[in-house]
Amino acid sequence: MGKMSNEFKIDTLEELTTQIDLDGIKEALNSLLAGKAVGRYLVKIS
Repeated sequence: MGKMSNEFKIDTLEELTTQIDLDGIKEALNSLLAGKAVGRYLVKIS
């Protein structure tokens, strides 16, 4: 890994990631718009 990838590595990325499927997008969007979302959403396509 390069210097940048080490400096800005997020050690808790897995803890901050919520995996959702396509059916969960509407609920995730509502959570984002309400300011209640924390972290990142990973949308599982298959």
